[in-house]
Amino acid sequence: PLLGVSVTPDSEEAKASRIAFFSEFFLGEDAILEKPDIQYRYDSEDRTLSVTVIFREDAPKSVALHYTFDRFTAGSVGYEYDVWEEQAMEKKNDRLWQLEVRVPDHVKTVSMLSFQEQDKGMTSYSSSNYITVQTN
Repeated sequence: PLLGVSVTPDSEEAKASRIAFFSEFFLGEDAILEKPDIQYRYDSEDRTLSVTVIFREDAPKSVALHYTFDRFTAGSVGYEYDVWEEQAMEKKNDRLWQLEVRVPDHVKTVSMLSFQEQDKGMTSYSSSNYITVQTN
């Protein structure tokens, strides 16, 4: 089946192309990288956020934690201008990655998610769930 479609969306060729696309990238050994579990522990004494990203099956090429402090609320003027930090996570084994973030004294929340890269014949990316941690 064709992966590109240059015909009308309801044609048999287009339907076959969609099936081929989803089979290629969402099923089987060449599927897009799985969404990992993200676990965290916040130590209020030393204001350290310890983050662990765990994969059940995939072994990503790299994992980075994206985080921001005291994010504006959705829909507010400042929301689109939030400043995000990115830090490479340390690989502990093929399926477990970790990182510690020092949280400044004035910060009340840390919003975060991880981004993963994998090469399964083509480079693909995924992210963890979005999490906000209260630090006060």
